[in-house]
Amino acid sequence: MPSGVLGWPPKQAAAPSSSISEPGANGAADYVPSPPPDAFQPPGINGDGGADNSGASYNIITGEDGYSTFLPSNNTIDGTGFQLFWTDRMRNPQILGARVPRGTYYLWPAAGAANSGTARDGGYHLSLDCLGRMLPFVLDFQGSAVILVDGSKGGVAFYGCSRLTVRGVSMSYPPSQFHHIQGAVVDVGAPPVRTVTVQAHDGYPDHLWADARMCAAYTAGTQVIRVNSSDIVPSLVQRVDDSRFQLHTSYDLYNIQPGALLACRTGVGGHGMYWESCADSTMADTIFHNPAGHWIAEVGCRNMTYRGNHLSPYPSTLGTKQELPLMSSIGDGISVRGARSGPAIVGNSMRGMGGDGITVATVPYVITALEAHSSTITVDCSGVTCFGIRQGDLVTAGSAVSKPLPGYAKVEAVKSWATAALANATTEGGPPKSDALLQVLLDSWPVAWTTVSPTVLLVIPGAGFQIRRNTIANNRGSGIVLQAPRGVVANNMITSPKYWGIQGLPSVDGRGDGAFTRDLLITNNTIDAVFGGVVVGCLEAAGQAPCPARGHSNLTIAANLIQNAATLPLLLTSARGVSIVGNVFRSVLCYPWVLYNGYPWLPRFWGSVGFVAEAADVAFQSNVIDTSAQCAYGNIHNPFEALSGTVTNLTIS
Repeated sequence: MPSGVLGWPPKQAAAPSSSISEPGANGAADYVPSPPPDAFQPPGINGDGGADNSGASYNIITGEDGYSTFLPSNNTIDGTGFQLFWTDRMRNPQILGARVPRGTYYLWPAAGAANSGTARDGGYHLSLDCLGRMLPFVLDFQGSAVILVDGSKGGVAFYGCSRLTVRGVSMSYPPSQFHHIQGAVVDVGAPPVRTVTVQAHDGYPDHLWADARMCAAYTAGTQVIRVNSSDIVPSLVQRVDDSRFQLHTSYDLYNIQPGALLACRTGVGGHGMYWESCADSTMADTIFHNPAGHWIAEVGCRNMTYRGNHLSPYPSTLGTKQELPLMSSIGDGISVRGARSGPAIVGNSMRGMGGDGITVATVPYVITALEAHSSTITVDCSGVTCFGIRQGDLVTAGSAVSKPLPGYAKVEAVKSWATAALANATTEGGPPKSDALLQVLLDSWPVAWTTVSPTVLLVIPGAGFQIRRNTIANNRGSGIVLQAPRGVVANNMITSPKYWGIQGLPSVDGRGDGAFTRDLLITNNTIDAVFGGVVVGCLEAAGQAPCPARGHSNLTIAANLIQNAATLPLLLTSARGVSIVGNVFRSVLCYPWVLYNGYPWLPRFWGSVGFVAEAADVAFQSNVIDTSAQCAYGNIHNPFEALSGTVTNLTIS
């Protein structure tokens, strides 16, 4: 357990401009926590630096309105006491909600929390189980600022909650508990560049340099991620002196120059807010800084709503030179896997992520046995959370050559070998979560699964996800990643992602977390992404060829503004039934991409505004190519092209 103040308080940043809106539950703009009474020792700790959990008691006030107020002791929230408070509230149907008085608090992890942010048995400062409660409940922090004192643990985890609303809190880790570091490039090796020397910014835990897993470059002054330069994945990190480190790679680096800034993330830790097997619940008007995993992670839930939440880097400058932090979450902004239906992700803002902005994906299960004649598949649940396989589920599959297979089947029955019992209930509990094999009986066996044996079973999320009016900026991955079907992506603002603006590209390779998309509407989004605007496709052999299967279907890409894309403003492969209508392409293909040469099957990596391969029934209609920038690259006179011999029924008007 860390001791001392953990780097608190920071120097207060300048007040945000009036054009920046990050309201909390009460519309407050003062979410930067004020310093606690003692600047060097958080109250309520033992001499060894651990939380004082003796007795694990708590004090409350319950009003006539049915709300219980948890009363922190001396600016400290004891995790063990709060979890007991929570359990008692869940068991009382007369209680409508819980409040925390508005203030600034240290949150100490509950006793026995494991050093992992991904397991149900601990790993979070608070692990809150709703115990099957179906009555509505509100958890309102009333605009409080909460300091998470242990960087090895995630923020708050919710399990099995229905009709729960969580609102009005700002959470952050103190700098000494960050899972990332940053610095300035002061030297690079001789070409071909494979070494980079970094002057570390002070104020960060410099022991993390030895564990740097991935570094992204930023432009000094603007703090905007450099899109046309290599990521640095160090194979070796050497300390040069007290403040300089040399990063070595096993590959050549492009466009990494002295003066650039680097932010390096370490291994992924606990998520900021984790939701497991929850339903009809809402998270609204919250702020988070610097989670060690994803900001919001959802697995196996249905009809969730995330509205008006904000993620950004730490809100104050750090160190003697008062450098601005570059990175917020280590992982993605919002990561949704295996949703039964939904979610609605509306009106959130996020910037500085070390991964993608918003991801909606399937849940993969490794296949251990299959019997085509009886339409039966056995999957391994050891080491993963097995929420999603139930009667009525729609499933698809991936193959051993790392690509999704076309075709779907419906689950008729599920048997768990761990309990030798059928797990066919429609409740959110589902089958066992570890050390189990599940035998899945399907209603049919798709033809493609007969010619190519599947190795990964993918449970398709339910219908109705909506990603609307979100602002996504300056992240190391893509803006929005869709590895699941049936949804709407509309009216989002995506600015300066390192890679694609919107990406519907299955990632079966190595992880098995992607499926073909269908019944998808992408409309009225503004995408300012240098690498590329919108891609919906499937690539095999590390991009050496597009997948011949036309697995994506019934897609509409309409009325989007795509600007500043230097390579592929729009790429479509492995699809059928696609309408590309009324999009505006502005200032695209203005300079050549130098990071790498692209896909070998493309005639020119920065030649076409829109390129189609391995597709059928594709229509381009009323799209506008804005040539006012008079860019020197690209074929604007024949902007939409197809890979010869691979596309049928293509119309361009």
